[in-house]
Amino acid sequence: MNMGGSDMYRAPCSAGRKGDDCRGEIGRDGCCLFTRRQAWLLAALLGIFVGVLLLFSTPARAEYRAYEHEIIDLVECRLKKQKPCKTARVLTSMPADLYERTHGGADRIAVLMIATWMCHGDTSNFRQVCSRPPARKPRFKAGEDVVITLGKHITNGWRGKVEVAYYQASLRSNIYGVRFAERSNIYARYFEKDLAKPGSKEAEAVTGPAPAAAATAETVPEAVPEAASPEAATQAAPAAETPAAETPAAETTEQTAPPAPEAAAQPQQAPPQ
Repeated sequence: MNMGGSDMYRAPCSAGRKGDDCRGEIGRDGCCLFTRRQAWLLAALLGIFVGVLLLFSTPARAEYRAYEHEIIDLVECRLKKQKPCKTARVLTSMPADLYERTHGGADRIAVLMIATWMCHGDTSNFRQVCSRPPARKPRFKAGEDVVITLGKHITNGWRGKVEVAYYQASLRSNIYGVRFAERSNIYARYFEKDLAKPGSKEAEAVTGPAPAAAATAETVPEAVPEAASPEAATQAAPAAETPAAETPAAETTEQTAPPAPEAAAQPQQAPPQ
C-alpha cells in the first residue's frame, strides 16, 4: 500500500476527465473545467444579460452650450462717430471671448452676452444651434418695467426694462435680461426672485415710498381758477360752490312776476284831486 502516493488523496474531477466531452482542462491531473453543455449554457446566460442591459439602458446624447450675443460695431462708433452704435444679434455655440477673437478682435467689435442655455446634440455639418427656451410661467414679460431687489448689489433699487426672459434648465429657474437705458444702457441678467414690479411692497422696501410732493400735486383740484388777487379768489370760490342756490331764486322771480304789471300801471293813473 503506497501511503505516500498522491493518487490516493487526489480530489475527484466534477466534470469528468480529459476526453469525456471536455471543453477545457486545469491542473496537471487533466480535470475538465466545464463540459460542452455547460459552455452553451454559460454563453446563453451571458447573451441574455447583455441583451437586457442594451434594452433598458438610456442612449448617450451629446450636449453643448448655446449663446445669444449682441455684437457692437466699434468701427462705426469710433471712426464715423455714429450714435447709437450699430448692433446685431447672433446665435452661436462660442462664448463671448472666443467669438470676439475669431471675428475681428476687440478693436473691431464688442460682444455682450445676452443669454445662454444648454442644447442636446451637436453642431456638426453646419447645424444651427437650438433656439432659446421660453420662460415657464413668468411673472414678468418682455417690455415690462421692473425694480431690482438684489440686496448688497450695485444695481439694487435700479429701475429697468425686461428685454429677454427664458428658462435655464441647469438652474431650474427663469432668467431675465434687464436693460437700464437711463444708466448708460447697461445690461444684466437676474433670477426671478430678484425682481419686483414698480409700486409693489418689495419695490417700496428698496426704493422707499413715493415722494410726498407728487402725492400733493395729484390732490390739487383742477376746477379752482387762478385769481389776480386774494379777494378775487375769495369771491370766486362761493360762486363756484353755490350753483344750486340760484334755482330757488329763479323760481321766486317767476312766482312774483305776475303782480309786476299792476305795480307798473299805478303811476299811469291820475293823481287824486
